[in-house]
Amino acid sequence: MKKINTSQSKLTSFLIWLMFLGGVLISMPVKAKTTVSELQQLIDDVPANGTKVLDLGGKTYEQAAMVEITGGRNITLKNGTLLRYYFYGAGTFVSVTDSRLTLESFVIDGNKKNMNTGGPLVYLTNSELTVKAGTVITNNDITGQVKAGGVMVGKNSSFVMTGGEIGGCYDYGWGQVYVAPGGKFTMTGGT
Repeated sequence: MKKINTSQSKLTSFLIWLMFLGGVLISMPVKAKTTVSELQQLIDDVPANGTKVLDLGGKTYEQAAMVEITGGRNITLKNGTLLRYYFYGAGTFVSVTDSRLTLESFVIDGNKKNMNTGGPLVYLTNSELTVKAGTVITNNDITGQVKAGGVMVGKNSSFVMTGGEIGGCYDYGWGQVYVAPGGKFTMTGGT
């Protein structure tokens, strides 16, 4: 009777199992996530000084880089979610410069898993922001003092809130919204 080498048998079994597992993983369908580059591209496709309503149809855009609205664009984002990727550690999440942004039934979520950021979720520079019903700006925990966890309204900027809510945005010693000298905040609805 021939003696079987058990260590060689175990190695062969392991390699067969590994090849089987690799084949299963390769054959599994991959669910594509919508990335911020897609959302940024939709915004960038609007010509400078152009106006566009971007109805996102309930999609969630998970991003690891700042979304920028510039060039005098007038953008409305509605029916979607912008979720900050959990390891995002830079400052501002959405920067609006020399432009207008309207949020309607839209969520900007800083992601509770991300507890180490250095800026507000939305920063306005010479710009206008309108927040309407169904909009939520939430989950931003800032490690340093930058004056606002939710929205920072810079000089020559305005923020009009007619509905929606801002909450869960913490900047130690400050609040959800900060209005710099020369900025304006009007709240007629929301919380």
